[in-house]
Amino acid sequence: MSTQPTESPSKASSSNLNQQVGLYSLAAAVAGVSMLALAQPAVGEVVVTKKTIHIPLAPSDMPEPVTISMANSGVDNFSFILSGGRSSRGLRQLLVGA
Repeated sequence: MSTQPTESPSKASSSNLNQQVGLYSLAAAVAGVSMLALAQPAVGEVVVTKKTIHIPLAPSDMPEPVTISMANSGVDNFSFILSGGRSSRGLRQLLVGA
């Protein structure tokens, strides 16, 4: 005769449920990793165009910004103002806005 206590049915079903949850979690993790492995890498392209853009010296009371659209879509991404006044002793200031 065995002297070890036998597991109660509720403990056995709880242990079985924990084992199933662990296996399902492992399967979900493996599925997630495989989905990441199948994803296409991002592809990009950089086009460099040499272009000289004239930024005129603006009077300090009425600065006129020069705007630039990076994608040539009409949406301005940057604005530049080159300013310098009589009191600045020949110093110039370039302001860049995004």
